[in-house]
Amino acid sequence: MLDLGVTEGAVESFAMGVNASDQVVGYTLSLTNGNRAFLHSGGTMYDLNSLVQDLPTTEVLVDAPGINDQRQIVANSGNSRAYLLTPMQAAPAVTMLLLQ
Repeated sequence: MLDLGVTEGAVESFAMGVNASDQVVGYTLSLTNGNRAFLHSGGTMYDLNSLVQDLPTTEVLVDAPGINDQRQIVANSGNSRAYLLTPMQAAPAVTMLLLQ
């Protein structure tokens, strides 16, 4: 068991998925910003919204239920859309692709 901590401003975090590299995804709960999807990698927790390139300003990633061994992350937005986040060359950055 490992305490992942929380992102800035959050009060709780909930792990939802883990891969073979011990990267964890899930969501944090903030009393002011609601749920925010996170990636915990290398001992640091990242707000996925800050890592995704070209995320529409109307979208907020609220949870991330899964990550695979290729570091692809499934994330859900507050607008009921699901996204497949595929990592770029430099981890932990990811790029967003809309799931069909």
